[in-house]
Amino acid sequence: MTYLAIIFVVTSVAYMISARTRIPRIPVLILCGFLLGGFLSGEQRLELRDHLDLSLTFLLFGAGIELNPLRLKSHRNAVLWVGVFQFLVILAGGFMMAGILGYELRSGLVIGLGLSASSTLAVLQFLKQRQQMTEPFGRLVVGVLLLQDLVFLTLMAGLTRWGTGTPEVLKGIAEFLGLGLIAVLCQRYVFPRLVNAYAEDTEVLAIGSLAICFTFAGLAVFFQLPPVLGAFLAGFSLATFPSAGILRGVLGSFFDFFTGIFFVSLGATLLITDWEIMGSALALSSVVWVLTPFTVFVVSRLTRRSWRGALSSGFYLAQTSELSLVLGLTCVRTGIVDESVMNLLTMVTILTTLATPLLTSQNLTDFLLHQLSHFDREIRRVKLDLEGHVLVLGFGDGGPYLLKPIQDSGYSVMVIEDDGQTVDQLRKLRIPCLFGDAGDPHLLRKAGISRAAFVLVSMRRFDDIREVLKYSSQVRIFVRVFEEFEARKVKALGGIPVSGADASVDALEVWLTNLLQKQSAGQASGESGTS
Repeated sequence: MTYLAIIFVVTSVAYMISARTRIPRIPVLILCGFLLGGFLSGEQRLELRDHLDLSLTFLLFGAGIELNPLRLKSHRNAVLWVGVFQFLVILAGGFMMAGILGYELRSGLVIGLGLSASSTLAVLQFLKQRQQMTEPFGRLVVGVLLLQDLVFLTLMAGLTRWGTGTPEVLKGIAEFLGLGLIAVLCQRYVFPRLVNAYAEDTEVLAIGSLAICFTFAGLAVFFQLPPVLGAFLAGFSLATFPSAGILRGVLGSFFDFFTGIFFVSLGATLLITDWEIMGSALALSSVVWVLTPFTVFVVSRLTRRSWRGALSSGFYLAQTSELSLVLGLTCVRTGIVDESVMNLLTMVTILTTLATPLLTSQNLTDFLLHQLSHFDREIRRVKLDLEGHVLVLGFGDGGPYLLKPIQDSGYSVMVIEDDGQTVDQLRKLRIPCLFGDAGDPHLLRKAGISRAAFVLVSMRRFDDIREVLKYSSQVRIFVRVFEEFEARKVKALGGIPVSGADASVDALEVWLTNLLQKQSAGQASGESGTS
């Protein structure tokens, strides 16, 4: 209890530091835990792993609730290709690096598998804090996390029985898949009805959802599987609409509580015995930092993702999963590997998680997009000496509806777009288009923003919009917004906000009026025919 009380205090301090400094929570929690570990002995740090087991059980339950497969239908092909290739490339790369570092076959396989999946907890936290869960690349990343977790846990179910014979390994995999089938059936036919029936009673929902978590964890233990596997499937069984949304509101604080305990305990259990193991951890982390962004970027582009989305997806997935700790703990307890492998996986998880805020920063993505724009071979054919033209920043889904009225008004058009496929289509239509980030000052000057008649902005990131609004004293800039506070920001910087919500309401009113008029006309013609 003393350790637990200390962890509570350190977690509270870490949350306050994160709130005051606006630094993402996870790195602060890990660093505070590491500082706490400096006051503990090696044996005391090992005892903290019991808290890792407890908190991971509930956190994987919460992670499973977030991974709704029905939200990923539109990205299914991209999720499959990106998830499979990234998993296999990192598995092979981690195994080869482990061999180079001198680890034998069994340890190399455990290390390779430990590196192959990305952190569901960390990635979901960063996506939520930056409000990027619903962006196209965010949906792709969530889908890849779900696929990786399922593959990882399936392989782990078999690997934990390594040494007991092939039949036992296959039996472990079959038992996990059978438990997964139960979760799918409950997800479709049982739990949505129960959640809807008790949607107004938060106490019943909280107790009932935790009972589901313990039931699946108990079934996993019954089948001699790690309980966290059952907890993840319990969350997955509740990951449908509206069950997930209701439970997220009921259990949100509960999951935040265990998030703090987990990452503080993780930082405190880090034990650096010598600098050689630190070098090994850096080498393995480099495999994740280099191969994951490269693989995800290439495969994402082949599946027709945008340049920004492909870069962001790769950087968000460039860390190892908390599941690697479950794998390490399980393999140590079953005698498959020794304590050094577990310590190595812990260090890699911490290093790669700490690097995530840096890798996913907008400055790095913007810099790389600017560099990639230099590979645009077709830019020589784009007429760049336009004047009195309309500059469209961010073509998007509404772009086609803008072009015709603009061109009918006699204006020439210039588009800046970071989706390579859209750029190719526009150039086939002989519409001047620059490939790259619409918030890049270099491209804005090249597109003649100061000579334009007016500018139409349709971008999500306000930092990009702010860069464009620096020219508001020279040219009229219309910016699509969805919230009133966004409109106030645009006005303060000299732009002209255009409410997307108001436009949607107006379009709905026009459609409804036309529908009612058609129905009235049909009824009138029917009555005249009868008479």
